Amino acid sequence: MSEKKIIQFPSKQTFVVSFEIAMPQNISLHDSDIHVSIEGTFCSATVEANSITEARTKIEKCFEEIEWLD
Repeated sequence: MSEKKIIQFPSKQTFVVSFEIAMPQNISLHDSDIHVSIEGTFCSATVEANSITEARTKIEKCFEEIEWLD
């Protein structure tokens, strides 16, 4: 008898990350799963991702240079 295996894919979670950006720089927000608030050089982003690593990777693709605060 053959057993059926169900593979659980990671579900997306909401991560809030904080970082600083150097000014001026080009910003390219192209992902609808990212919502960014910028105040001066301080930024906070809410990101839908499978892990904190994936969330940070998505942010890093949008900014030229960042420094993580959390």
